[in-house]
Amino acid sequence: MDTTAITRLTGAWYEALGELDVTPARGARLHRGLSGHTLSGPVVTAEGEPAWLRVVTAPEPDFERWMSAWVLDDLIGDEIPHPRLLVDYTSVAGSPFHALLTERLGGRPVSSTRALERPVELGARWWRGLRGCLDRLSRVPSPSGHRSVTREEILAIPEVLPEARGVDLTVQVWESAHGGLHWANVTDPLGLVDWNDWGVAPRGLDAATLHVYALTQPRTAARVRTVFRDLLEGDQGRIAHLIACARVVRAERDDATHARLAPRARSLARSLL
Repeated sequence: MDTTAITRLTGAWYEALGELDVTPARGARLHRGLSGHTLSGPVVTAEGEPAWLRVVTAPEPDFERWMSAWVLDDLIGDEIPHPRLLVDYTSVAGSPFHALLTERLGGRPVSSTRALERPVELGARWWRGLRGCLDRLSRVPSPSGHRSVTREEILAIPEVLPEARGVDLTVQVWESAHGGLHWANVTDPLGLVDWNDWGVAPRGLDAATLHVYALTQPRTAARVRTVFRDLLEGDQGRIAHLIACARVVRAERDDATHARLAPRARSLARSLL
């Protein structure tokens, strides 16, 4: 990501602080999204309550997608533990951006990075809850036009994973998905955070994403395969895995986490073909 884009994102985040009357939490670390269009971090409201501020930039105002955060709360309610949206702010001057101020869940992220850097101990109840959340989410109707994965991204998989050339990448089942379910976006106690990429996706994408980002910890990766076996096997599970693997490989030059994970993602992709 170029320095101009990083500067623009950072400027948008600090502008949003003033517009929403919040301050950075003590020792706050800002987290850049994989797409390069989001920046988020912990803040404190004027009333002293903990909250989370995320800004999303776009070349042009994307009002339909930006409004999806409010739609999400209406659609999933309390069935899936997630941070509720408190207020938002849109700036269309200069470089357009949208700021979302949400609750900060009480749980801690399972990992400080997208991939697991160390072993984790998550109980059977946590795993059952996660499976239940993703099953419920799959039945939620996504707003029209909201996709976590585009057909163009799927068709471009062989450009990143040449071994996939000639593989049938036809998606038979599309369902609602979180769209960015790595280990920094799940908490313990169970919660799912950072819903910026939610929308329609090939069946099994969230499970495959968790699996790929767990490859650095074989025991947890095996648990993911067990809990989501029906979603990860077969032709549709292969497509979901290839999407997740291709995303990791594309990002291997972005940070050390993806650089370490990319060889494992390539190896997994080859094993599926």
